[in-house]
Parts: sequence; structure tokens; C-alpha cells
Amino acid sequence: MKHALTILVSVGLIACGGEPEPQPQPDHIWKSQTDMIERAGDVEGMINESTAEQRRQLESQAQ
Repeated sequence: MKHALTILVSVGLIACGGEPEPQPQPDHIWKSQTDMIERAGDVEGMINESTAEQRRQLESQAQ
């Protein structure tokens, strides 16, 4: 009986001792803020391009 209990405990530990399922990484706390910063950078680039185009047009009209 003593050996049977030892075997059952051993089998139970082996069965439960597998690799745990990898947990998906949650988004970090500041994700929404960093996303907004990235979008603001994109908007800044569009504004700079538009400003440069307007400047070129004004310079070509002035000549």
C-alpha cells in the first residue's frame, strides 16, 4: 500500500509537471500614449511637407 501511494503521487506530479502555457504579453501601461506620440509624429511630417510645398509655390510665383 505504501508503494502504491508513492507511485500515485509520483504519477500525479509527473502529469502536472509539464511546461506551462505561455501567457500572451499584455500591452504596457503607456501603450496608448506612445501610439499617440507616433501618430503626432506622422502628422508633423505631413504638415512639414505641406508647408514646404506652399513655400515652393510662393517662391515660384515670386520669380
